[in-house]
Amino acid sequence: MDFWDHLTLVTLITVRDYYRDKEKLERRARKFNQQCNKEIAGAASDLFNAITEVSEKANPNCIPNEIGTGSIILPVYAFAKVLQAQGGIPSSEQKSFLDFYFKNMSVGFSENEFLASMHSNNDTQHKMDALVGISENSVGTFWIAFFKAMYVTKSDEGTLSKVADYFSSIVVRFSILGKPQSQVALPICEFFIKAIHMQIIECRKLPENDLDFIGEVPYLEHKQRITNIAMSLLYAAGEQDGLDLNQMLPIFYISMLYDMVNMASRNTHDKAGILDYAMKICSIEFEFSGYDIYMHVENGDELGELIGIMSNRMFVIIAGLSGQAHREADGPKFTAECLGFLVGVEKQLSKEYPLSGFGDLARTYITNQTQSLLNLMK
Repeated sequence: MDFWDHLTLVTLITVRDYYRDKEKLERRARKFNQQCNKEIAGAASDLFNAITEVSEKANPNCIPNEIGTGSIILPVYAFAKVLQAQGGIPSSEQKSFLDFYFKNMSVGFSENEFLASMHSNNDTQHKMDALVGISENSVGTFWIAFFKAMYVTKSDEGTLSKVADYFSSIVVRFSILGKPQSQVALPICEFFIKAIHMQIIECRKLPENDLDFIGEVPYLEHKQRITNIAMSLLYAAGEQDGLDLNQMLPIFYISMLYDMVNMASRNTHDKAGILDYAMKICSIEFEFSGYDIYMHVENGDELGELIGIMSNRMFVIIAGLSGQAHREADGPKFTAECLGFLVGVEKQLSKEYPLSGFGDLARTYITNQTQSLLNLMK
């Protein structure tokens, strides 16, 4: 065998060994990824069980929607934190697991909407933050309900430890599926644990009847409370001829947002875009966009006039219902929730539209409404 034959043989053996070793590594990698998938699914299941177990002890007859939905979306929140830290684009292994999770779980939004939220602050991102988001300064409605359940059942730190462990397990394994040498998991887990710690401390400082106010309540929670107060008052006050709050409340929210946005220091077209954005992040279902609303108001047609007067009219209606139901304290509660709702929305608008005059418009608006109601009642 001459030199060239020897070189050819060595090359062929080298190539053969490379592909054989590569196949072994790929088999090993597939097995490792399968194990990660299994452990993520197991941790998500354990997380759900740990959360709902506390809720069932607090009320065996009903698991609040925030807890039921939140315990399913919390793993998705973990996926989001990892993907955001890794650049927003999932690896093929991460995408495969996301396909599995979204196919088998009722998350409430699609996988495409979720992936889009990695690159834009869309409605899905707002919904996730409003429900399961948590930081040292703010907390989603899921956590409010869960902390309440912990308080009622006198659950100790062991419960929070379980939640943190399962969440961390999901973060670590999902990050490995993206980049085996990824270092993003530790800061995510540390931030999560610190936020829970801070929020539970704040919870314990509060009197029992103030347990609703843990951290900064998201504006979507304030919106739900507004609806709850209004519908409860309507029921307590008895049948009211021609008063359909289910139809009036969406217009009321739009009316408040329109009045606040209209005080911003932007031109009309920009304000219409801001209103459209505000309606979307507040999950207001209405057949017209923010641009349409401005057009109707400018035209002075029936819808435009209704938008113009609905916010003031609703405050008057709530004041009347609270008197009829002998629940006078609910009037101020309703106003306070409206303020909380608008302050939260304005905070988000100030981030998206800086130098537009947002900062104290919500408080100015509610103060004017309150003064107008007082003048009417004199």
